[in-house]
Amino acid sequence: MTTSILIVEDESIVALDLQMRLTRLGYRVVGIAASGTEALQLAEQFQPDLTLMDIRLKGALDGIETAQALRQRLDAPIVYLTAYADEATLQRAKMTEPYGYLVKPFEERELHSTVEMALYKITNERRQKMHAARLQRLVTTVPDGVALLDPEQRIVLTNAKAQDYLITLADLSPGSVVTHLGDYTLEQLRHYDGWREIQTDTTPPRIFEVNVSCVREDDGVDDHNIPRDLVLVIRDVTADRQIRDRIQAQDRLAAVGQFAAGIAHDFNNILASIMLQPYIIQRQQNELRPRSLEALENITQQAERGAELIKQLLDFSRSSTLEMHPFDLVPLLKELAKMLERLLPASINLRLSVTEDDFKLLGDPTRTLQLLMNLASNARDAMPHGGDLYIELLRVSGKSVPNRQQSDPNDWIRIRVRDTGMGIHPEILPHIFEPFFTTKAAGKGTGLGLAQVYGIVQQHGGQIDISSQLGQGTTFSIFLPALLDDESLGMLTEAALPEPVMGEQEVILLVEDNPSIGGSLSEVLELSNYRVLSAENGHAALEKIASAQPPVNLVLSDLAMPDMGGLELCQELRRREINVPVLIFSGYVSESTLAELRALGVVDYLNKPVDVELLLERISEVLHPS
Repeated sequence: MTTSILIVEDESIVALDLQMRLTRLGYRVVGIAASGTEALQLAEQFQPDLTLMDIRLKGALDGIETAQALRQRLDAPIVYLTAYADEATLQRAKMTEPYGYLVKPFEERELHSTVEMALYKITNERRQKMHAARLQRLVTTVPDGVALLDPEQRIVLTNAKAQDYLITLADLSPGSVVTHLGDYTLEQLRHYDGWREIQTDTTPPRIFEVNVSCVREDDGVDDHNIPRDLVLVIRDVTADRQIRDRIQAQDRLAAVGQFAAGIAHDFNNILASIMLQPYIIQRQQNELRPRSLEALENITQQAERGAELIKQLLDFSRSSTLEMHPFDLVPLLKELAKMLERLLPASINLRLSVTEDDFKLLGDPTRTLQLLMNLASNARDAMPHGGDLYIELLRVSGKSVPNRQQSDPNDWIRIRVRDTGMGIHPEILPHIFEPFFTTKAAGKGTGLGLAQVYGIVQQHGGQIDISSQLGQGTTFSIFLPALLDDESLGMLTEAALPEPVMGEQEVILLVEDNPSIGGSLSEVLELSNYRVLSAENGHAALEKIASAQPPVNLVLSDLAMPDMGGLELCQELRRREINVPVLIFSGYVSESTLAELRALGVVDYLNKPVDVELLLERISEVLHPS
């Protein structure tokens, strides 16, 4: 395609001569302008490849001012024509970045070489701009922050992410000289093979990974002593670190939970035996001195307190048995508010917020109430001088839940418990759900309250998130799956147990491998007018059932035993078609095992340590259904 040229010359004879020369050389002259104003009009109309500009022009604009306007408006390349070559004129002309300078008069050969050199520069410059634009587009699409530094460590090219990250890390912008990022000098980062992690001092802190490398020269040699361009790559890994820390914390809590479950099982057996003794003594001794009765009552109370601690440990380790059924959180929250009005001091204001929405879920109302009471108690202790306690209920989408996939289509219920207390120190925050971890003075807490909250939330298939700032307060956000199927809702009722009914010499087979618990339970049953047969495992129990005369009316069996446990015993009874009712008790049973027991026809399940009154009531209900 023929090169188009615009001539700007106020001497018409010179302009026409120049037009003929250019045409003879094979160029296309798109117009001749005699003033700066006319030149601007023609340039906008024809968009020439090159403009030959006389410096001295008649009118409001001289050649240099016209060239400056053309550069600003159209980025038009200029070659100057002038009979004046003084230093002052040259300096003014340089400011417009011309592509050539022809001093009149000039030969046609000079004209040709100057125009060709200008066109070569224009082509080369445009190619470089195209490469730079392509590089900028490439850098922009990179998911990390990317910046190019010149040998003086000045920022010459960045994408949007790098600009944001550099401002956050060191308040740097394009054109700034980079000396440090965080606690590291650029020289340290340059000589480090890999990614350096840098944490900001902002609130909340952000964590970045930074890598600095030299741009290789064409010879492929990397000499760190020779100044080179540097490529700076920055990643924001704040969210990744939070996820990693959360997973590590969950793994740590899971390991502690397994350990806690093992301890709880052993302690349950010990407490089960202890709790049975006061009942036996009181039934055997008609008249006890007040001091003795007080001692027995104290034993019972302390054993029950120990049992409650074990229950909290089992909740934390997700080993406790939940009574799951559909229920509405709104009535439960109203019941909680009534309880808190009596428990919270007058200096703490309780503020409930419930949106007009559906807050039904599948869960254990008693355990849910327990976790909310624990959080409220924790908030109360964090506000010794008073403050506000907010409890908010909101239905949210699955995208709002931590650690959930973005594609989660289900709705969740968020319970937010927020206080305006003293807040939690950042160093303590990762440990608050660990059992027996507490910042309270000795005797002021067991360190199991928040551990129990964590376990109950996990058992409900939920998530718990916490944020806290010193001096401003703490927020716990609990996310529980909303009920998908609007089935009948469970009622939050508490029924008092009737007085236990004495037995009628029915035969109960007690299957328990712990001699202390077995002996104590046998005494309790015999004092309640039952005949008791004992077996230490499932195999012995099957032999007793086969030979018992009169036949066994009820099997009362522990779940975990050597040789043959309670589940295997029930399976064998079903296989042999022995239709004797079975009542299971244990310190821990998983949901899947409980489902198997129910499928095998087990009539009930009781937690260890067994409450005597409850045990006798259940036995009476099984043996006397009416």
